[in-house]
Amino acid sequence: GEADTAPSRTRFLAGGGVSASLPTPGISIEPYVSVSNRWEKSSGFDLDSNMGWTIGANGNFGLFGVHVAYDSEGQEVGGTAGVLGIGAHFQLKVPLGM
Repeated sequence: GEADTAPSRTRFLAGGGVSASLPTPGISIEPYVSVSNRWEKSSGFDLDSNMGWTIGANGNFGLFGVHVAYDSEGQEVGGTAGVLGIGAHFQLKVPLGM
């Protein structure tokens, strides 16, 4: 068979963020934002360094929850690349403290 000629890649991320639970009765809403520096090294290429940020929120409504986030990263060639993520969950809770 043919050998895989794709370069190996290593990514490293360092950053920080903040979130806060909003005082909403009956539901839980937690918006968040983070900023990070992202390094990528591909074999045979120089180390790339890009700034990125994420903004999103988690919402819980009893047994059901939703999540939405947008992540953006600057590109070496100019401009930005981003991705939007949307999710949901359903949880079963066992009553504690009988």
